[in-house]
Amino acid sequence: SATDIQRLGVTNGTEVRVTSAKGSFVIPVVSRRGVADGTAVLAVGDTLGANELIDAGAVVTDVQVETIR
Repeated sequence: SATDIQRLGVTNGTEVRVTSAKGSFVIPVVSRRGVADGTAVLAVGDTLGANELIDAGAVVTDVQVETIR
C-alpha cells in the first residue's frame, strides 16, 4: 500500500528484499490501489513470486519486507 511504502521510505521501483521462513528474493516495489495496509501482493508463476515464499502447509505465511541499502 502507499502507506507501507512511505513507512519503508521507498518509492515505486525501489528494490526491496522479501523474506519468509521458506526463502528470500529481491523485487521492485509497486504500489497498487485497493491493497490493504500491511499486505503484500506477489504473483504466482514460473518466475520469482509468492510460490517461492509460501509454505503450503501453513495457514498463514509471514513475510518481512526490508529496504536494500
